[in-house]
Amino acid sequence: MPLADRPWFRVAWPFAVAVVGIGVGALLSAALPGYFVFLAISAVTAAIAILGLGIVTGSAGMIALCQLTFAAVGAWILSLLNVMQAPGGFLVWLVLGGLAAGLVGILVGLPALRLRGVNLAVVTLGFAAAADVTLVQIQFPGSADGIAIERPALFGSDREYFFLSIVVLAVCGLAVFFLQRGRWGASWKAVAFSERGTAAAGQSVRAAKLTAFAVSAALGGISGGLLAGQAQLPFASSFTPLQSLALYVLAIMSGAHLIDMAIFGGLLWVLVPELLKRWGVPQDWGFVVFGVLGVQALTSGTNLGQGIRNLLYRRADRRTKNAALTALPSDAGTDATAITTTTTATVDEAAVDGAPVLTVDGLTVRFGALTALDAVSLQVPAASIMGLIGPNGAGKSTFVDAISGFLPQHEGRVVLGDRDLARLSPTRRARLGLRRTFQQDRVPRR
Repeated sequence: MPLADRPWFRVAWPFAVAVVGIGVGALLSAALPGYFVFLAISAVTAAIAILGLGIVTGSAGMIALCQLTFAAVGAWILSLLNVMQAPGGFLVWLVLGGLAAGLVGILVGLPALRLRGVNLAVVTLGFAAAADVTLVQIQFPGSADGIAIERPALFGSDREYFFLSIVVLAVCGLAVFFLQRGRWGASWKAVAFSERGTAAAGQSVRAAKLTAFAVSAALGGISGGLLAGQAQLPFASSFTPLQSLALYVLAIMSGAHLIDMAIFGGLLWVLVPELLKRWGVPQDWGFVVFGVLGVQALTSGTNLGQGIRNLLYRRADRRTKNAALTALPSDAGTDATAITTTTTATVDEAAVDGAPVLTVDGLTVRFGALTALDAVSLQVPAASIMGLIGPNGAGKSTFVDAISGFLPQHEGRVVLGDRDLARLSPTRRARLGLRRTFQQDRVPRR
């Protein structure tokens, strides 16, 4: 068995990568000049925020233009706990700020249950604008009095704080890695592919969207807490809606659903303005650069991060292109004889002779004055196949939508076995055993 296919390796290699990353961070914290250490901290905090955006935009396929507002929530909570001298210290405050931002993310994600696309973008951008106005008015706790945020005792200097931020980034990266490969991650990808297909497969669209917003916002809150610890006196100008919009474009451009590309996006967040500064160009032009690259990514259907990955892996692909896909075992002869085994399926006669597995009684669906289905009744016996035949517009798709829960406003009864499915969602019906397929491919990709 190849090493990459061994179960222990699949669990161990992410931790090994994280340890290597922390080691590289330790070397950089000791070797970088002072000014570049400050820039490196900014890159790490941006990478964590972009990592969160990669979940809600890249994995779940939703638009969120308020990531730095979630960062502001994390920074505000951390500042408040610092002023209150709450127990636990900086690291506990950082986690609490992330949790608070996650709760706000759930509230902001509620409109995503009904809205999508441009409408959802307007809602999230409006939330960012409202939060910005509020922050300008109330300010961060302690900022007016000059109460600086206390860093951990072991990470007081910028070099030590940079190493701390690397450790936090590694922990966040590990969390995202295992979440993406777990049940939540599968539901995020399924929702991005097809909401109806997700519900028909028995997965909750509501839970997928809210968990995506919650995890994304929590990561944003952690990045904001780190940013507050970096500046030690946070101000509202660090969390403007324009910066959230630029961060979203950067996430799309870099392919932030990939963890390494989220880190690459954090580097670009710092590198582009710094290069413009050194070339004598106003740093505000950095937003223009991000915008152009973002438009290119949206129109071409690809992104810079994926392009870099393709270049890096192309050599490895060439090496394995001509590899044999299958091979005979070492003891197999050239005159091996194929043996065919035939099995006979058996049917439970009692189940066939029993009650119908699906009963539809008087199903009626109206769209205004149009009656699409008029008192349709049928029974589907167990272990049987039933066809529904009719011309275009006869109501076949409407019938399937109604019994599977996608058209809840109907008259009549749908009974699965002995259970009435009234008022049950498509997800609940699918989990009970009533599932549907689609004429077009809507099977969520793994």
